[in-house]
Amino acid sequence: MTGRPLYRAGVVIDTEAAPMPAVCLQYLGGTARTAPHGYKHNWGDDFVHYPITNTQGVTCQATFVQVVRGPDPLVLGLVDDSNKVYSRPLYAELQVREAGKPHYSPEDMYAFVGGHSNQHCMDRAVNELKDVGLKAELTHYHTYKHEAERMEQRLHALTQALGGVQGELMRCKFRLEMANMLDQVMERQEAWVGGIGPTWRCGCRS
Repeated sequence: MTGRPLYRAGVVIDTEAAPMPAVCLQYLGGTARTAPHGYKHNWGDDFVHYPITNTQGVTCQATFVQVVRGPDPLVLGLVDDSNKVYSRPLYAELQVREAGKPHYSPEDMYAFVGGHSNQHCMDRAVNELKDVGLKAELTHYHTYKHEAERMEQRLHALTQALGGVQGELMRCKFRLEMANMLDQVMERQEAWVGGIGPTWRCGCRS
């Protein structure tokens, strides 16, 4: 996945050729080049698997990356000898095939929500994994989990309010029927034309 190329005006980097292809940067331990403002070298703890294909059809890993955290995390990538900024959503990297993936129960997923007594152990373990995409996926899950809970609470309140409104509508309908209002209205309308036409009284047409 190459992401979306965006023109990066004002971003200046040292274009000195790396000693090895950019795909190997995570293993090199770095170069002397300085990352552009807001970006990090794409290696080590900050490495994000982000293969980018340039206009010549050559694919390499992003040289510099910037992780934008939010409800929908994304990663921005820069490559050498290019005036473009590439972007794509940031997800956890797949580790197993779909047919063999584990199935998490609601109790399992509770460990990812946060706010429980074992939260500090979960946070420590996640930090020790040093996986930027995994952290972003947890942020994504936290955000939408909390939003779902907020919407469920709102939906419950709306359901209760709707029940009250519908109940009042039924009571109004009952009183209008007991007042035989439709017959009264029809009788009044017929009086406007001098009594010509059918007459509605007591629920019967004559």
